[in-house]
Amino acid sequence: MAKINKYGILALLVCFLMAGCSEGPAAENQDNPYTPSANPSAEPSASPSEEPSQDPSAEESDPEYDEIIARFTVELNKIRDMVEMSDRDVPISDVMEEEDIYTIVFGDEAYTFVCDVNAPGVPDFGVTFDGRNYLWTIDGKVLSTSANVLTGVPSVRVAGGKWQVSYGSSPWQTLDTAVSPMEIGNIVLFTSVEVFDTAVYFYFSDGSYVSLPIEEDEDEPSHDHQFSDDPSVDPEDLTVSVNTGAASDIAPTSVKLSGSFYGANQIPTGSGFEWGRSQSSLTGDLAVDKTFTGASGSFSASLGSLESETTYYYRAYVIMGNAKYFFGGVKSFTTSSSAQVSDKAHYLGCYEMPAMDLSGSVQSGSETHGSTKYYSYGVNTSGKQIVVTHTYKESGHQVRNYTVLFDGDKHCPLWSAFVMQDDAYPDDGIGRTGSWKDDPAVPSSWQQGGVSGYSRGHHVASNYRQSNSDGGAGNKQTFYHTNQSPQFQNGFNDGVWNNMEQAIKAKAPSGRDTLYVTVGTLFENGKTIGDVSVPSHFYTCLMYCTFDSSG
Repeated sequence: MAKINKYGILALLVCFLMAGCSEGPAAENQDNPYTPSANPSAEPSASPSEEPSQDPSAEESDPEYDEIIARFTVELNKIRDMVEMSDRDVPISDVMEEEDIYTIVFGDEAYTFVCDVNAPGVPDFGVTFDGRNYLWTIDGKVLSTSANVLTGVPSVRVAGGKWQVSYGSSPWQTLDTAVSPMEIGNIVLFTSVEVFDTAVYFYFSDGSYVSLPIEEDEDEPSHDHQFSDDPSVDPEDLTVSVNTGAASDIAPTSVKLSGSFYGANQIPTGSGFEWGRSQSSLTGDLAVDKTFTGASGSFSASLGSLESETTYYYRAYVIMGNAKYFFGGVKSFTTSSSAQVSDKAHYLGCYEMPAMDLSGSVQSGSETHGSTKYYSYGVNTSGKQIVVTHTYKESGHQVRNYTVLFDGDKHCPLWSAFVMQDDAYPDDGIGRTGSWKDDPAVPSSWQQGGVSGYSRGHHVASNYRQSNSDGGAGNKQTFYHTNQSPQFQNGFNDGVWNNMEQAIKAKAPSGRDTLYVTVGTLFENGKTIGDVSVPSHFYTCLMYCTFDSSG
């Protein structure tokens, strides 16, 4: 349970005003990650509210996982051996498939493995090719970028209940929470295989892939395609093979989807994913903002606002000639429940955080904007409530943007908590860069995009978060639907509320001082528009703290 009032409140501004909520032109804002002081130069890089991280190398491996790790190492060795074969210019001579079981033959050597994207408990390992070298990947990120071809095998283990990995002399890195040995089952790294005329593409659980050449039959004509960058090519002559990759970062309300393509005879002009709850009705469209430069490539995107414990279906696509779609196969994933990850230390100990009675355990997923994660908890209540902390990267640190308590029955936030600190949240004057979108941590059916007759009033103002860092994610996250409530525009949103926001921004300190802010709503008159509750009052609580060198 989070606590506040560790120090006396130096300033308390309560603005009880009859209205419905709205956004002011200058009413925007950034948030806090550091406590007690939000200044990264004056404090450690991690919030004191988080549990201190331990050196993974100091932990011993868990013996109940030894047999599983041994089988996992066998699978890793298969990847190593196949890459070594390719590096020695030994092509694949045959590929045999029986359901999800593949046998790959290199001359006299044969390797058999299973593809199963739904295998539980498997860390996201893979191999990718940078044009010269094969590189090991973990969770889609290159583990080593050595100039040498990487033919060794990463060491893996489970310690402290979590997967850990090391390559060569590198320190152990913690990957993800491990499930129990009984739930892991068979070790599966390969999620799918695509066999083409000249190569076999192996796709791994982290969305990366490695392509290995097939031995050419001298009696058969070459199938090498001619690549064209001529936009006038007849659409009927366009060709490309698309692979729907694995789903990763599966959380109760979000997931990361991956895809790739091969053999394009023209540079694709777009890519994305179709998705839905039925395999035969993929009505959702998640476009990917990525530019391609060649005949092959990969892409990924995070999909949010999903329902927990629900099965969804998806397929990757690429666009050729600005119109024609090419699709991969349909795959599925099931969002997790709210009781899978046990950790209640994610940014919930900051001074301005209202007390709350949490239920279940922390969930995390990828932000729609930025390169970091959100963290969410259920709340013990008779209704539908969730606490979400949004983060982004600032000066190399993962920082808390803001934390919100959202009520799915009212379709409105009850409060938003954050800090103002000029050093931690610099003002680069980027303006209003966001467009209103669903919060990836909250089911879309709980959210609302606006109410007729009212403005969308920011809780965390857009002009509080004006940093260019992480693609302006701090500002863009203030445009989540969970950061606004119905608010009267004339005289309130464009008047007293906006004036108060500007006054608060003007008081944002630097150095070791930090301004803690909580913005909230009350619903005392029972007014609703459709199924959306309209706040009767808005309030703001402020606490200004000065810290010495010891914090």
